[in-house]
Amino acid sequence: MAFSGIYKLDDGKPYLNNCFPARNLLRVPEEGQGHWLVVQKGNLKKKPKGLVGAQAERRESLKATSFEFKGKKESRRENQVDLPGHILDQAFLLKHHCVRKPSDLCTINVSGLKFSKAKENDFKHFHSVIYINASENLLPLEAFHTFPALKELDLAFNGIKTIYVKYGDFKLLEFLDLSFNSLTVEAICDLGILPHLRVLLLTGNGLTSLPPNLAVAEQEASVTSLTSKRYILRFPALETLMLDDNRLSNPSCFASLAGLRRLKKLSLDENRIIRIPYLQQVQLYDESVDWNGGRG
Repeated sequence: MAFSGIYKLDDGKPYLNNCFPARNLLRVPEEGQGHWLVVQKGNLKKKPKGLVGAQAERRESLKATSFEFKGKKESRRENQVDLPGHILDQAFLLKHHCVRKPSDLCTINVSGLKFSKAKENDFKHFHSVIYINASENLLPLEAFHTFPALKELDLAFNGIKTIYVKYGDFKLLEFLDLSFNSLTVEAICDLGILPHLRVLLLTGNGLTSLPPNLAVAEQEASVTSLTSKRYILRFPALETLMLDDNRLSNPSCFASLAGLRRLKKLSLDENRIIRIPYLQQVQLYDESVDWNGGRG
């Protein structure tokens, strides 16, 4: 069944209604950015002086109250890390990541939660955790050494200055981000005993120099072998080292880096180095040298 409709066709006549364009972009409007300010000042002049003064006092009072509230809020936030129960432990990790057992957790993200304390013994049960993001806290590196399977650890922005690690810690750790801390030269040397560390990020630590024995350390001769020299090879697996955004300027830093045998990628951006010295490979091995920790 067909229906007939009534249609009205365009008669072709123009209708100028100023609908397009919506605004002339080349024309400067009469009421510019300062128009409201001028009008507001004019209105204030018309108001009684007593009313204007009362409003000003009220604004100052509100501003002072706002600053006081913000100060109390920041104070509570700073003191939050010292409150009982605000400690990184097994109970928090299970609740925070919504899992029932430590074995169910593979990655941990506690970035920005301002932890300063941790129960290291609790972490022995997290056998499946291989990645941890604990940036923007106040936790030391050694707080995570009991995670048995940990391979990647992000500790940027933790205010770390010193490192306390011993042989046997972080056996599987391959990636370590310590950017934007305050590490000392000695702390960097202490990181050299990590056997499988491949990537180390030290961006923005304010470093002015590197230890001359960054890659190799001479160990005291033993009583049974007074004639032979014994060396400990630091950073035996390091392939990527990020030293950008520091204060390195002395060309001697290249001599410190020259002993990193497996180094493939090095970043020295945003430093104060103006020249690169001529580098020559030095062979330290001879018949009287005993290497410890090296890998062929």
